[in-house]
Amino acid sequence: MALICMVTALFVLASCEGGSESVSYTVHFDVSHLSYAVTVPADLTVAAGETVTAPALNGESAAGLETIWTTEPTAPTRYDFTKAVAADLTLYAVEVPKTYKIVYLVEEEKGQNSAQNPATYDGSKAVTLADPIAAFGYRFVKWSYFDDQESAVTNIAAGSKGDVILRAVFAPRVYAMIYSDVNGAVNTNPASYTFGDRITLADLSLDGNEFIGFTARYGQSLVVTEITPEFLEAHHDELINGGICLRANWRDEE
Repeated sequence: MALICMVTALFVLASCEGGSESVSYTVHFDVSHLSYAVTVPADLTVAAGETVTAPALNGESAAGLETIWTTEPTAPTRYDFTKAVAADLTLYAVEVPKTYKIVYLVEEEKGQNSAQNPATYDGSKAVTLADPIAAFGYRFVKWSYFDDQESAVTNIAAGSKGDVILRAVFAPRVYAMIYSDVNGAVNTNPASYTFGDRITLADLSLDGNEFIGFTARYGQSLVVTEITPEFLEAHHDELINGGICLRANWRDEE
């Protein structure tokens, strides 16, 4: 009985193995949409789960165009040849405007690029450049070409060709120094502050009054003896309102 069961099991196993079939798909290539003559690539048979390699074409697109493979010739998007084939497939060779890179150089401590700026363009229409986001203490001045720092670039014109490298130009902000309750005292402190500078505030002098220091006008408990980039960024809410606002504090001389 045991021998009969064993033989039956082997027969079933052999039947299952013999009945399994590998699945494959046909990839057909259509070049009828091209403006130039090429040899039609032969159909390929591809096993399920495998990828197909883009066939080489013995011709070239016109200037400013490139040939891509797509599954939708009337609304082409580039076919991903790293994607596994999962069904019979027709790939169409079509010509589209050539795509070029746009590289944006932005100093990290001064700002960051806008998400609205594209990484590529194809010359079919103008690309209007968005301003990058300036970091605290800086203002955006312009985009310039990497190899022409005097240039000012606001857009990439339609019909342009080639990769583009742009540099974001920033300048430090200049803040007016606004002093209140000075009461006519001699004040040798600067009238403005350029972000990045470090200044120590000088005491004021007024007959009959003893100067006891500056505080922030909008944070009167914040004593201010010097202005530095770090201090200004940490306390901008207490200090900045149309300029850096400081209050002079006095007491009567004894």
